[in-house]
Amino acid sequence: MKQGFAFYLDGSLPCPDYSVSPDAYLVWHHNDDVLRGFILERVSLADVHHIDCLSTSHLMFEALRNQHEEQGPYTRVALILKAWEIQFTYETPLRDTLAELRNYHRRIIATGELTEDDIFAAILLRSMNKDFGHLRRSVEEMTIMLGFSSEIIARRILQEDELIRRRVAAGYPANPNTAPLPSRSAFAAVSNRRPRGVRPICANCKRDNHSTDYCIALGGKMAGRSIEEARAAFCGAMAKTRGQNSRDNHAGQHSNRSRHSRQSAHIMADNTSPSNINGISPQTRAMSTPQTVFINGLPYVVDPSYAATNPPVDS
Repeated sequence: MKQGFAFYLDGSLPCPDYSVSPDAYLVWHHNDDVLRGFILERVSLADVHHIDCLSTSHLMFEALRNQHEEQGPYTRVALILKAWEIQFTYETPLRDTLAELRNYHRRIIATGELTEDDIFAAILLRSMNKDFGHLRRSVEEMTIMLGFSSEIIARRILQEDELIRRRVAAGYPANPNTAPLPSRSAFAAVSNRRPRGVRPICANCKRDNHSTDYCIALGGKMAGRSIEEARAAFCGAMAKTRGQNSRDNHAGQHSNRSRHSRQSAHIMADNTSPSNINGISPQTRAMSTPQTVFINGLPYVVDPSYAATNPPVDS
């Protein structure tokens, strides 16, 4: 602003008429283009896409102010929480930390007047940092609602409290992230009881009758849909899963039948081999075939019955 660009940003220095003063017209556009380039180099990528189509630095500046200032109570609360996390340390120069705190203070004031409700909302959100990070994220997703206030945060806290009470009444620990190991008696009770499916707990709205994939609350994958649409989507997914399981079982049975058929064919081939024709082994055939001997060139057939009844006698 030291170069006199403030008049370009606030729009108090209009562009001269080219027909009246061509030189002043060209100088004004040159300076404004330089300022536009400076803004585009300094802002974030998301803001670049928001303002790069604007023709003057004044329009860019106003668009950025509307984008980042007067954003409502939650923006003020979020900035207050970030400022509360900043601490003076020996690792960081004190002047740098002081400059950062001044910057947060300026941004907080630029978002609008700080109210009592903003302070209470900041206190509530800060109290969730330790054990209830999921609750804080759920509240942050609700900030786009019209009329967001500390009362909305309080109602969400009471809903979480009711969920914890139901969980404790059902025998579960209050904190789902710290489940104790079951005792031996608990194992015995489970073994004597018919197994029952565990009901899912939605990570978005914390209810125990559906999952995040079919949650219609803000932040769920079916946010804005009706309950009937969510049920239809769930039934469709279950039917698809059952169909896939049925096809897998059918393929497994077909594979088992094919393997059994190949084994049967192998056994039959072994039983019908040339070496085992008519169920008679080669050794049996050799024993049942009469033996022929040649003495002085003449063939003689050995009588098996004679050999069996007249054993040879040593002389």
